[in-house]
Amino acid sequence: MWLTPARGESYLRQALGVAGLLALFSLTPAAAEQHPATLTGQLLVAADAMPDPRFQKTVIYIVNYDEKGGALGLVVNQPLGDMPLDKLLNGTGADAARKAGQILARYGGPVEPSRAFLLLPPPPGATGNPAPAVVATLDNVISMIGDEDRPEQLIFTLGYAGWSPGQLEAEIATGNWDVIPFDEALVFGGEFEQMWARAVLRRATDL
Repeated sequence: MWLTPARGESYLRQALGVAGLLALFSLTPAAAEQHPATLTGQLLVAADAMPDPRFQKTVIYIVNYDEKGGALGLVVNQPLGDMPLDKLLNGTGADAARKAGQILARYGGPVEPSRAFLLLPPPPGATGNPAPAVVATLDNVISMIGDEDRPEQLIFTLGYAGWSPGQLEAEIATGNWDVIPFDEALVFGGEFEQMWARAVLRRATDL
C-alpha cells in the first residue's frame, strides 16, 4: 500500500483541504462490460488470514483500477465515529442550519488519512445494477455533507487504499483478497458491523 499521510495540519483541517483527486462520477455496468478485465466497481473482501492488520476483516470498494496506473479503493466497513458537522464545515461558508448534527466517518484506508470521500448509493429506481457515485472534490464534499436532504445511506470516509501497478494483482494471487461483484444491499444496507461476514458468505456463494 502507498503510505503517504499528510502532515503538519490538524486532522479536520486536512479533511476539508481535499483537492480534486477524483471528479464526481459513477461507473455503469455498460462501462464495466467494455473493460471486462477491470476491477473498477468491484468489491475486495479480505481473506480470513489477511496478514496486514490495517485490512483485516475489511471490505473495499474499488473506485478506480488500471493495470498501468494501479488501483484506488475505499474501505467501507470500518467506523471511526461520529463527527460534528459544525467542526467539519467551520470556515466553509455553510450556514448554521447546515452545521447541525453529526455524520458518521469511516476509515477509508491508510493513505492520506485526512482526505475526504463520499460514496453515494445509486439513484432510487435505477435499473441494470448501477454502481455508486464517488465524490472527492472539495466543493461537492462540503455541499453533500452539509445538505439536510443528503442521502441517508451516504458513506463518508477519510483516507483511501492505494496499490502501485501490479501490486493488487499480486495480493489477489497470493490469496489476501477475494473479488466479488458490487452489491448495493451489502454496502449500503446499514449494518456495516456485519458487512465483512456477509461478504464472506457472498464470496462462498459465488465460488
